[in-house]
Amino acid sequence: MAVALLLAACGHDVSGDTDTVPVQPAEVPAPEPAATEKILYTWVEGLNVRDQPSTKGKTVARVRPNEPLTFTGEQSPQKETIVLRGVAYHEPWLKISTADRKDGWVFGGALKRKDELKGNAALGDTKFSFPVFGSFDLSDWEEIARNDDGTGGDVAAETITYRSEDQLLRIARIETGENGYRNTFTLLDQTGNPLKERTLEYSVEPELELIEMVTDHTDIPAKKYRRVQLLDKHYMMLNERPQMASGEWKITDVD
Repeated sequence: MAVALLLAACGHDVSGDTDTVPVQPAEVPAPEPAATEKILYTWVEGLNVRDQPSTKGKTVARVRPNEPLTFTGEQSPQKETIVLRGVAYHEPWLKISTADRKDGWVFGGALKRKDELKGNAALGDTKFSFPVFGSFDLSDWEEIARNDDGTGGDVAAETITYRSEDQLLRIARIETGENGYRNTFTLLDQTGNPLKERTLEYSVEPELELIEMVTDHTDIPAKKYRRVQLLDKHYMMLNERPQMASGEWKITDVD
């Protein structure tokens, strides 16, 4: 219930479908909007404009995706971490003015400059798009197996296998309570040979971090993509659980 209230407070909406683009690295400071352009654009659904730089602020307006907003040059002294469409953004709040001259505050992670590659498509359990790994709509696939792999206690695990005409997709999710979680997506051909594998792991030691790795066996030689995002809060303290890391990929050949 608390997560749902926080999502509503942020104006987060996971509906809709757009092309996936690389998300902006959360740990790399973005250029100050005042130093680049005064006009910024929203990229999420139902973004709330608030009377103070906080999700607790009163909503004074709501803006649509790609709606232009005028940045006044004022921003909050503190940054906040908010998850939008499965990605954690650590940015300040910005004071803006809407086209109908309503002033208020919006979270900086939900805004982008013109032509900036920022944001991603909505992510669901059966419809998702991940960089490097690919886009999938499992409503067209057949679920052929669902296994409970948990060992009890704080450990819960489940593996679901889907089949299309010529491929298999195996999704394994492991929960270890406060210690973290790991999601693994394995794409196989019809004979069981691996095509791609994607793993997202949240770890608490030695730091709070998201580690995302994709191995692409369709490349010759096979390539491994890896990126790491440090977080300032435990995932249980965020409005929702991150489903992708953010940052630059490190690419190596698979031995």
